[in-house]
Amino acid sequence: MPHITQIAAPVMKTDARLSCFVSPKVPTSVNAEQVTGISWDGEHMPVHGKPVETVSISETLLFKFYDFFFEKLGHVVSIAHIGRVFDFRVLSYAICKVDMVNEFSNQVLAFGDSLLLLRSKVPKLSYYKQEFLAGYFVRFNINVRVCVQVVWPNKFV
Repeated sequence: MPHITQIAAPVMKTDARLSCFVSPKVPTSVNAEQVTGISWDGEHMPVHGKPVETVSISETLLFKFYDFFFEKLGHVVSIAHIGRVFDFRVLSYAICKVDMVNEFSNQVLAFGDSLLLLRSKVPKLSYYKQEFLAGYFVRFNINVRVCVQVVWPNKFV
């Protein structure tokens, strides 16, 4: 199972955002580094060559993610592009490992995969990559390899 290296999320219709880098238990693969720009050698995490501070997955889920969303907002819907294939599986695995299944299952109303949704609702698009979708729907160029930027800027929420 891949390990989470970053959790980033916005609160829709507000300026609130969560973004933190997570220290995985195993080094990142070369392929993962090429896709995300994030590497981990067991001690240091550069993102596109610049060092960032990391926290453990349990600290991220227990304190940052849980407090940020559930304590402040109550119930949430989690949406990720290609979430069914990757994000939700990895997040569910991490939640089980830190023994927080009950806490999360009581708060997360649904998981939505934006790729599946867009393919069913807008079936004739040429592409479904995030870069294309951002430009097509909101006329905004994004670099999906920088996850913090994918946490939508205020003018699009």
